[in-house]
Amino acid sequence: MRDLEKAKALISNRGTRLKELSKTTGIPYPTLKHYSSEPNKLDDAKASRVNLLAKIYDKKEATH
Repeated sequence: MRDLEKAKALISNRGTRLKELSKTTGIPYPTLKHYSSEPNKLDDAKASRVNLLAKIYDKKEATH
């Protein structure tokens, strides 16, 4: 799975707490909320944000 797909999976997961994710990543909550409502907006996101979200996805998958 590519980083963009991982980021979309993380942000689309209803179990993901956006406020907690915002604190962890430094990505503003409104931005995460926007990505959550329209995951395709991640296509235009900064690569650093996509990579960061993908890393968090990987960590969550490793614990399951």
